[in-house]
Amino acid sequence: MPLVPNFMPSINGLWFTNSWPPQPDIVVDVPPFGQVAIGDARNGLCGGMVFTVRDVFEAGQPPLTNPQPSQGQPLFDYIVRRLFDSFNLPGGVLKYMEWMNTPDHDTGIGPFVRRGLAWRTIIDEGPRVQADIDSGHPSPLGLVTVASVNPGDLGQNHQVLAYGYDLVGNTMTLRVYDPNSGADDNVRVSFDVSNPTHTTPIAHNVNIAHPIRGFFRVDYVFADPSGLQPQPPAAWWTAGTGQLQPSASDRIDWALQQGVVDPATVEFVLEAGLGITWRKVLNVPDGLGNSWDIFTQDAKTSDAVSLWADQVNNGQSLSFSKAGFLGIVTPVTSLGNLGGLPASSRLIFRWVQD
Repeated sequence: MPLVPNFMPSINGLWFTNSWPPQPDIVVDVPPFGQVAIGDARNGLCGGMVFTVRDVFEAGQPPLTNPQPSQGQPLFDYIVRRLFDSFNLPGGVLKYMEWMNTPDHDTGIGPFVRRGLAWRTIIDEGPRVQADIDSGHPSPLGLVTVASVNPGDLGQNHQVLAYGYDLVGNTMTLRVYDPNSGADDNVRVSFDVSNPTHTTPIAHNVNIAHPIRGFFRVDYVFADPSGLQPQPPAAWWTAGTGQLQPSASDRIDWALQQGVVDPATVEFVLEAGLGITWRKVLNVPDGLGNSWDIFTQDAKTSDAVSLWADQVNNGQSLSFSKAGFLGIVTPVTSLGNLGGLPASSRLIFRWVQD
């Protein structure tokens, strides 16, 4: 059985399952309406979990051992961002809808044949998944479970990560990491490959309520998960300057200026670098349940907010977000260990690359 070397769900999988309490996937700032909640984590974050696990594996970083995060924590925000990435908007959603409205078997005759899900799974997608695994990469799969014209049923589908396969006779078996099952090395998806023009049942023990009608390889682009590793040490700001690089496309430079503002406060500034015009947001919490968004967008290239100097010692983290597809503002990274920032200092974050 070909396997991705050094990958097992019990080692590389997240230490929690895809079971979430009711909470927004993201909270975005929508002027002039203020903060608006989007999505509901209880509907599942499987695609984000799959992409996160592959990101960490591809980066060669130690597997994550974090407990289940909650909304606003760095790992949660990262999983949500990767959930949106896994949809490959708009094409990925359209593909799910197309497959949900395709028969299980071929229809028509001669040049008018429409390939069913069995053919698409076995002939079109299966070899792509095998190629990923043969080259040492886990392969994300979109599992299509329902036949429906209702976009509201998109959430009935599921995503897993294939890391091994075996062909015995006509039976293909995939070994998969299932976010719903957690650190379980025994999750399998099996099907007969001998008659792809006909309806082909897919046997599985994936932890979902519906049968699997077919699956396709989900397009994957690597994102740097280094921001999920331990936060910088206490008093990181004593270096005076530095940078955050949460992804290959983003870079945020920072600099600390001391003795330049009211001696009872600490000021936080967000600036847009040259050519940075899409909305960027820095959320500054006081650690007591309140927070303020400062942002840049278009001609607005700088914004600032201050905390009382003693409020930086409340264990909170700064959160950075940016506008992406359709202008939706999604989390990018976070930065904690603010305790001890000197009173009368100004901490400037300049978003120089996106």
